[in-house]
Amino acid sequence: MENPWNALEVPGDDYVHPMDRAAWPRRSVLPPQPYLGSFHGGKVMWLLGGFGTGTDMAIEHEAHRGTVLNWAQRNLGCESPSVPNLWIDAEGNDPTFKATRDVRWWRRATGALFTTMSPQLGESEAWLALSMRLFVLEAFPYPAKTRPNCLLPSHAYTAYLLSSWIESGRPLVVGRAERFWCELVPSLKKALDVNQAIRVRNVQAASISVGNLAAGADDYSRVVKALLSE
Repeated sequence: MENPWNALEVPGDDYVHPMDRAAWPRRSVLPPQPYLGSFHGGKVMWLLGGFGTGTDMAIEHEAHRGTVLNWAQRNLGCESPSVPNLWIDAEGNDPTFKATRDVRWWRRATGALFTTMSPQLGESEAWLALSMRLFVLEAFPYPAKTRPNCLLPSHAYTAYLLSSWIESGRPLVVGRAERFWCELVPSLKKALDVNQAIRVRNVQAASISVGNLAAGADDYSRVVKALLSE
């Protein structure tokens, strides 16, 4: 299936995809994030509920706006998701970028994985590996304080990525919005039954750690082993 997001103009004044405007007739000043990381190079998929808004977003800083828009253009413009997650792979950016809300959220959410992986890979390589090998799908591609109960035409591509991932046999973590994901791609239910897909204990925690995965250390070891594989 062709990636519809590469038709979205970045930079622009309104980042709602033309195909979604009838279903989501609102203006978005932040580029969408339907996915993050590499689909083909990914080792573990993480299903989340969508990204929020707030103060101190990186794009609000004049010094960082160009960095964010350049990344969004590459991320959305690729034939298939293959661009590192900017918010995790922030090693080349200055300290003020790393202090923004976006980077702080992602580094907190993946902090346990980084701590586990960095002794083997080194700190910079651990962040880079996470930015590529942890492939993320968001249940809603546009910023919102809470996930809207809204099915968009662009969700067809999200469903394609999820179903293709399940068919590949690679592991995935259902971090948030399990009901939405199972309705979007019913084969996820079987993936949960056979433990290809892993549930979390606390959906509000938004982290992959020993304490937050359903089977604790067993699930966590499986996730780490996959992320460390070439």
